[in-house]
Amino acid sequence: MQTELKRLHDLSFSLDTIHKIFKKHAVSLLHIKRNGLNVIVVKYQESV
Repeated sequence: MQTELKRLHDLSFSLDTIHKIFKKHAVSLLHIKRNGLNVIVVKYQESV
């Protein structure tokens, strides 16, 4: 998410700020299971 904001809009936010915004708007994270471990990918299912 940070990379996309920087690349597309030349905006820079901390990861904590991004999480707060998405949590405030009830956007859930996309969870992927890799090698038996739960890995949270910071990619969101809905656009805000």
